[in-house]
Amino acid sequence: MNGKVPPHPPAAVLAVLAVWNVCLFAILGRHGRLSRWMVAIDVSLAIVLLALAAESGQDEWAYQAVLSAAALAGGALSLMPAALVVSALGAAFIAETLVRKDGHVSPVVLAGDLSLVLLFAAVVGSAAYTMRMYSRHADRAASAPPALVRDLHDTALATLSAIAGGRVDHRSEQVRRRAAQDVAHIRRLILSESAGGETPLDARLRDVVAMAELLGLRVHRQGSLDSSDLPPAAMAALADATREALNNVAAHAGTAECWLTLMADRGRVSIRVVDRGRGFDPSSRPPGFGLRRSLLERMTACGGAVRLTSALGSGTCVDLTWPKLLTWPSWMTTACSSRVWARGRAAWRTCGCRARSRRSTPSSMA
Repeated sequence: MNGKVPPHPPAAVLAVLAVWNVCLFAILGRHGRLSRWMVAIDVSLAIVLLALAAESGQDEWAYQAVLSAAALAGGALSLMPAALVVSALGAAFIAETLVRKDGHVSPVVLAGDLSLVLLFAAVVGSAAYTMRMYSRHADRAASAPPALVRDLHDTALATLSAIAGGRVDHRSEQVRRRAAQDVAHIRRLILSESAGGETPLDARLRDVVAMAELLGLRVHRQGSLDSSDLPPAAMAALADATREALNNVAAHAGTAECWLTLMADRGRVSIRVVDRGRGFDPSSRPPGFGLRRSLLERMTACGGAVRLTSALGSGTCVDLTWPKLLTWPSWMTTACSSRVWARGRAAWRTCGCRARSRRSTPSSMA
């Protein structure tokens, strides 16, 4: 040994690298990702270190910077930009090695060093790609279409809950029929298929009642509806919300009987589901998924409204109405009622008779 200490990078360069690494960690921790300009700065610093290493004759620290920059590029950039950056780093490293060793370079050693650079970039890039894909799939699952989630909750989950709770016998023919209809419904949802042409609301409600009765619920239906003027979105929302209301009776009311009343007045459709079960206190219980998503969100989305009335021991009443508001405000409806008009005409006649009698009095006295 000649006792000669290998040269080290200048203190200013080390200070710049230290500050830059602290900034990288801070930005990555705050934003969770690195932008392209940050990768460009890191690669530029690595090339500067290679240039210093070519002059100093010692490249261990410069080679480590190249490995770090290649890994950063592989993790932060897409495939083609990362390949270009790693190629530039490889070319800069080859040039630095040739200059530093005056062209006397072992091809095997140089190929091994370059392979390690590529390996770092490939491993980090693959890990980052896998994490990005996993994150995208998780985001898609978290942002599943609300209609799909609500339909699964109102059909298959309601059937499974009834079986798991022991309210129905899973071996019975009725439960098997309902399960088969749930399977067909889920298949249409997954394949985005339509069940056919637009089904009238009355027919949809008959199917909803039949599905509820398959779980042992006895539904007393009263009234009928003419849905010829209803938009498809309103018909679907009313039918699906009624299905969830009946599911709630079967699951939570503690009774096997309820009443379904259909009403239509002045273009306004109302559906009422009433049970005489155990009831509950709405003020002490926050709305669950069924009430919030299957009832409130469905009806609100189509311009309708939901009103729930319940008390402990007194059962529950769910009113579904569409549209939410009458075409005329209540005060205008009252003002235009036949009784008010009749009173107005009577008062007008009285005033007219009095006026005529006053005009005729002076002539008679003359």
